Amino acid sequence: MIKTKLNQIQEATNNDMKKWIISDILHECQDLDDAETLNYMKDIVNYGCSSGTVSSLIYYDQTEAFFKKFPIEILDLVEELGISTITDPNSLAWLAYENTVQNLLVQYEELEGTPDQEFDLIKIA
Repeated sequence: MIKTKLNQIQEATNNDMKKWIISDILHECQDLDDAETLNYMKDIVNYGCSSGTVSSLIYYDQTEAFFKKFPIEILDLVEELGISTITDPNSLAWLAYENTVQNLLVQYEELEGTPDQEFDLIKIA
């Protein structure tokens, strides 16, 4: 169920960073069931990327590449959150990934009991 909802959110969003993160989660969880996928996402939110949970953002060159790929989305998020103390690409990449996963979990919880055809994809984009 969660993978189906993630695919639907991915199709509905115009945010390239969110699409990339959903693809990363789906790739990382391809051999996991829904409960394990949900736990993986919760681990990201609870323990952060610095714990090594997100294998695509462990090394500095990976976080720097992520930041360079999505600078506008990341800086918009930082401004939206009112954060001015974080300036290095590594921490900004982790912040963006963690925050996006947290928002995806909120969206999933809102959609969890909703049949696939009955929710408005425009509202979740």
